[in-house]
Amino acid sequence: MDDIFSEYFKYESSSDLEGFVKTPTEVWQKIGEQKALENFQTAAKTVPAYKDFLKKNFIKPETINTIEDFKKIPTTNKENYFKKYSLGDLVVGGDLGNSTVIHYSSGSTGKSSFWPKTKIQDLASYKGMELLYKIYFDLGEISTLFINCYGMGPWTAGEMVHSATKMMSEKGLKISIISPGTNSELFFNIFQGLADQFDQIIIGGYSSSLRDLVQEGVRRGIKFKSYKIKILSGGEKYSENWRQFMIKHLGLAEPHRSVAAVLGMSEVGVAAISTPFIDYLRILFHEDQVLAQKTFGRIDLPSLLQYIPPSRYIEVVNNNIIITAMGNIPIIRYDTKDHGQIFTPEQLLSVLPEGTKDKYLLVDKHFSIPNLPVLAVNGRIDKTIILFGANIYPEQLTFVMERPELEKYLTGRFIAEKLETNDADVYLSIALELREGIRITDNHKREIKAIIVDNLRSINSEYANVLSSVGIKSEPRLVFKKYDPGKFVAVSGKSRV
Repeated sequence: MDDIFSEYFKYESSSDLEGFVKTPTEVWQKIGEQKALENFQTAAKTVPAYKDFLKKNFIKPETINTIEDFKKIPTTNKENYFKKYSLGDLVVGGDLGNSTVIHYSSGSTGKSSFWPKTKIQDLASYKGMELLYKIYFDLGEISTLFINCYGMGPWTAGEMVHSATKMMSEKGLKISIISPGTNSELFFNIFQGLADQFDQIIIGGYSSSLRDLVQEGVRRGIKFKSYKIKILSGGEKYSENWRQFMIKHLGLAEPHRSVAAVLGMSEVGVAAISTPFIDYLRILFHEDQVLAQKTFGRIDLPSLLQYIPPSRYIEVVNNNIIITAMGNIPIIRYDTKDHGQIFTPEQLLSVLPEGTKDKYLLVDKHFSIPNLPVLAVNGRIDKTIILFGANIYPEQLTFVMERPELEKYLTGRFIAEKLETNDADVYLSIALELREGIRITDNHKREIKAIIVDNLRSINSEYANVLSSVGIKSEPRLVFKKYDPGKFVAVSGKSRV
C-alpha cells in the first residue's frame, strides 16, 4: 500500500474535531497565513506559468515575506491566468504525469477546463469527507448505504465522493457506496432494492436534483419516512425552503444534523463544509428575517460553511472570494467570482438574541462549536441578471421558486433570462416546469406570478424599488413548460438555472 494511503488508514477524525474546538479561530488564521506564503513560494519556484505570470506583473518572489506582501500580489482568474497558459505549464514541475485523476469542468461559458489532481489532494479529500460523515452521519456506528447521485464521469463531485467513500469502506468503516449518477430510474431501483438492508441511507447529489428525486419518489408512493435518511448536498446553493421541503418529505428528525453540505470547486475539490453549529444558526436566521437582514444584508440567506485555513486560505476582496490552495495546479489568490463575507463563530453568536443563545447552548453540549472561520457565500456574480439597474441573483430566484405554496404546481426547476423584444424593451423571462400531470388555469398563472413577484420584492430591495418605479414592465413574464427534466438539467446533473 502506498505510504500516503497508509497515512489515511491511521487517520482519526475525532482528533481533528477536538482540535477544531480547542484551537482559537485567530490561531487557525495565523497558521493559514503561513501556509499561504509557503504555497506561493512553491508555485513561484516550480510552476512555469506562475513564474511567467509574476514576471509579467513585476513581482519578485523573494520580496513576498509577510501576509501583507502576499495580499498585494495580483489575483488570478480563468481569463488572466488559466486560459493564458498550456495545461502542462500550469502544473507543478510542468509534468502532468504525476496526476492521479483529471477532472473536467465546462464552466459558465461552456469553455472546458481540466484540473489534474495528485495523491496529496486525494488524501485531503478522503480525510475531509470522513470528517464530514463523522459529524453528520454517525459513521462507523451503524451500517450505511451511500447512494451517490452526483454526475458521474469526468466531473469532480461524483468521482471524488465515490472514491473517498470507497476508501472509507476499505479502511473498515461500515459504509457501502453505489453510484447511479443522475439516472433517476437507477436511483429508484437501487433505493427499493437495497434500502431495507441498511440501518441508514445517505443520498448525495446537487440540491436541485435531490429535490426532483424526492418529489418523484413521493409521487411513486415510496415511504421515505420509513427509513433513516440523511443528505449530502453540494455544487449548488440550497435555501432553507429547500431544507424544509426535505424535512417534510423525508421525515428528517434533526434538521441541523441531517443535511451536510459541501462547497466544492473543480479547481480545489472541497473548499468548505457545513457543520451542525452553522446549520443550527442558519435555521435561526431563517426564522428571524430582521436578524438575517441586519447580519448579512439580505433576507435570503447566503450559504454558510466553515473552512480550515491551513488547507484553504480564503480572503474576501471587494466582496469577491479569493482562495489559495496547493495542488497539482496550485491556486494562488484565485478569484472564484463568488461574492461573500467571512465571520468568526463569535461574531455570529454575538448577534443572537439572549433567549436564542440559551437555546443554542443546549445543542452545543452535543455538537461543540468548531472555532473555524465561517464563509458566507452569496452566489456567483457572473450569472446575475441586471434588470432596470436592479441586481437579481440566481440564489434569490431559487429561494422564491422553492416556496412551499408553489410546490403543488411546480417542480422547482426554472430557467431565468433577461430577454429583449423587437422594440428593444428588456424583460425578465422565467421558464417554469410544471409538475407531472398538472394543468393550470389562467387564475393559477396569476396566482403563481403574484407569489413570485411578492416574494422577490420582499427579499430584494433593489427589485422592490424598480417595481415601484417601473411598474408592470419589471414583472417577470412566465412561460410554463410540461414536465420534462432533461430540459432543465445539464449533462453533469447540475441545474441550468
